[in-house]
Amino acid sequence: MDEIATYQKAVEATRAAYEASGYAAEKQPPYQAAVEALEAARAKAPADPPLKNLTAACQDLQAAGWKIKKTKIYQDAKSGMLRVQPDRTVLRADLDSYVLRAGLEKTAAADTGGKIEAGQAEKLELENQKLRRQVEKLEWELARDKAT
Repeated sequence: MDEIATYQKAVEATRAAYEASGYAAEKQPPYQAAVEALEAARAKAPADPPLKNLTAACQDLQAAGWKIKKTKIYQDAKSGMLRVQPDRTVLRADLDSYVLRAGLEKTAAADTGGKIEAGQAEKLELENQKLRRQVEKLEWELARDKAT
């Protein structure tokens, strides 16, 4: 996805630059070169089977660690931000482009691989020990107050 994502960014950046300057991007050689490079990268990439539907696409993105809800992906498909095939399948290349276009963010669990780091685990254990001592102290004080 890295190479394809880079070319996709190049295509979108050149299109935006030409549109901002008032030129038709499709007629400019740098834009055409970026589109050709993107198509070549997609052609040599291994063909992934398309995702069955938008729900499967949403689940795939969530499994990869992207913050996305089913309602958002359906809205974006309806608005044309995510390309859906006529048979309602979603190509992985279109899904990769959508991630860039929509500016999706990774979840915190995806950033750490879902694992608690050693420092965090140690800190949690120390906090648990502290709370246990506080509970023991309060129980002791309660027993002492009842005895008097």
